[in-house]
Amino acid sequence: MTPCSPDTLVVHQGYDNKGTTLWKKKQRTSMNFDVDQWNEIRTHFEKMFDGLGSIETSKDILSYSSIEPHVPTGIKLSRDGKMAANMPLHNLDSTFQRVKFDERLEELTLIGEGFNYTYRIPSELLSLRQS
Repeated sequence: MTPCSPDTLVVHQGYDNKGTTLWKKKQRTSMNFDVDQWNEIRTHFEKMFDGLGSIETSKDILSYSSIEPHVPTGIKLSRDGKMAANMPLHNLDSTFQRVKFDERLEELTLIGEGFNYTYRIPSELLSLRQS
């Protein structure tokens, strides 16, 4: 298989009539926003966590937390670039300048000076999207 950039997703497509594995390259799409693009960040944040727990939004704060009995997790972003995240076994506080959402809205990456944190929605909560 040929090497790909991190922004390329390689998808297995099956086999040809000789049994050779076929691959298809698909460009990953992500939504990247500077912290001053707060309305766009809020829109994607709300879509990402819709139906997965408690979402609170204001002109300055975006907050998500799961609801019992599901895995305890949450993340809070402020318009001035501060963040707090909690997952089982860790808590994190830091600052960021950019927010990057993946195409499936299953993870967001906060990017700051010397800082890069990716929050992934636990699979237990993602299963709520199908129900």
